[in-house]
Amino acid sequence: MTKLESLKFDLAVVDGIFVMKCIYLVPHRLGIPWLTYTDVADPFIMRAPWLPSFVPHSAVPMTDRMNFVERLKNTLLSAAFLIYSPFPDPPSHILDKYRRFESFRNLDDLMSRSQLWLLTKDIVLDYSRPMMSNMINVGGLTVQRTNGNLPSDMKRFMEDAPLGTVLMTFGSTTANLPATVVQKFVSAFRRLGGYRVIWRLNNKHAQTFRTTL
Repeated sequence: MTKLESLKFDLAVVDGIFVMKCIYLVPHRLGIPWLTYTDVADPFIMRAPWLPSFVPHSAVPMTDRMNFVERLKNTLLSAAFLIYSPFPDPPSHILDKYRRFESFRNLDDLMSRSQLWLLTKDIVLDYSRPMMSNMINVGGLTVQRTNGNLPSDMKRFMEDAPLGTVLMTFGSTTANLPATVVQKFVSAFRRLGGYRVIWRLNNKHAQTFRTTL
């Protein structure tokens, strides 16, 4: 923390994933403003009028055209996420160390103090919903531009596949899996006769698993 203070940052960009709200304690401790970059946005924390009657919760496969039963389910689920969190705040004696710099109720309170919300949404691909003045859709912001051509080694790998290629990825959040789970996937991939598999995996021994396929 002493090193961060010496760097004298002016602003912090916080990943707003709900399992890591404790990160907001860092800019709070440094006494600098922060903004949130997030994919799963909580309308209650953002103070956005996203009513469950017409804005589907991100955890359910519903559209903005819900019938009565779907709206009821969406409302109950939204309320459940509001009342109960599987990831509770740290103990009070830990939060009290940070409350000495400025008072706050909980981590949700810190999160709600974001100066700006950068949402990984796109108005073309996502459902319509009310937007506040401190909310900006930045879908595709981190996508690198490409010329549309595959690298030569990747192109050769795919063209040599007799029946085709399977792309396997769970995204950056679940790119590191237990060895037992990886072995099960490897066993399943070996049964895909004629297919080749491209798998995004960040495990420590990923090279070993690749050579066994």
